[in-house]
Amino acid sequence: MADVVTFDPTNLRIVEIGVGGDNEIEWREVYSEWKVWYAQSDNSKYPPAFRVVGGDPISDTENLGSTFFLQFPWKFRPAELSHRLTLVGNLFSEPAGANVIVPTLGTFTVLVEQRVSNLTDAGLDPAVNAEAVWARVLTGTITTATAEEMLARITLPIAVPVVAKTVVADAGNTGISFKTDLPETLDNYWKDTFASFAAGALAGQVKKVLAYNGTTKVLTVGPAPGFTGPPSPGDVFVLINR
Repeated sequence: MADVVTFDPTNLRIVEIGVGGDNEIEWREVYSEWKVWYAQSDNSKYPPAFRVVGGDPISDTENLGSTFFLQFPWKFRPAELSHRLTLVGNLFSEPAGANVIVPTLGTFTVLVEQRVSNLTDAGLDPAVNAEAVWARVLTGTITTATAEEMLARITLPIAVPVVAKTVVADAGNTGISFKTDLPETLDNYWKDTFASFAAGALAGQVKKVLAYNGTTKVLTVGPAPGFTGPPSPGDVFVLINR
C-alpha cells in the first residue's frame, strides 16, 4: 500500500500525506512506516518516535492488542488542507498527558477523530503482526534489504534519556545560543542532542544542539535562525537522546 505519512526529522514531526479529502490512518501503519524510515540512511541518529506494547498471546485464539506511545518531542501534524481525519488505534503520549497532534502550518480546519482498537486481537498470529512491520523491502538504500535486516545492522537506543534544565538570564541570549544551568564542564558534552522548550513562548519548538561550552554553560542550536526568539530566564527546556 502507499505510504500514509512522511517524517520531518528537523522538526520531529510525522506529517499526514494528503489524499485530497477526508482520510483514515491506522497507527499500526504509521509505526510500520516509521520502522522503515528509521532503518534508512542515518535516520537512527534521531530520537525514536514510538514505543509499542502488545501482540503477546493471551489465549489460544487471542493476542493482546497493540498500543503505541508517541515519544516526546515527536508530534503528528495533519495534511495542509481542510478535511476530516480519522486516526485508528490506541495511541498515547510519552511522557503522559502531552498533546500528540499539532496544528497545520497553514490556516485549515481539520476535524480529527480518534477511534480506539480492541484491547485484544482475535485470531492474529504474532508472527503475522511482525511480518507486516519487518518484511517490507527498503528502497533507496545502497543494498536491498528488509527493514528487519537493516535494523540488525544498527544499534537502537534502549531508552531515551531526558534532562530538564532552565535558562539563565544573560544579555547575550538569542534564539541560537543561550546560557543554562547545566552542570557539565566538558565542552560539547550535549552536542548532537535535541533541545525543546516545555513551556513559554518557545514551547514545542525543537532544535539540534550544535555546541556546548562547559565553562559558560551556553548551548548553541541550529540550524539558523534557531528558535523563533530568545528564551526567557527561567524557561524550562529538555535535552533528549544524550
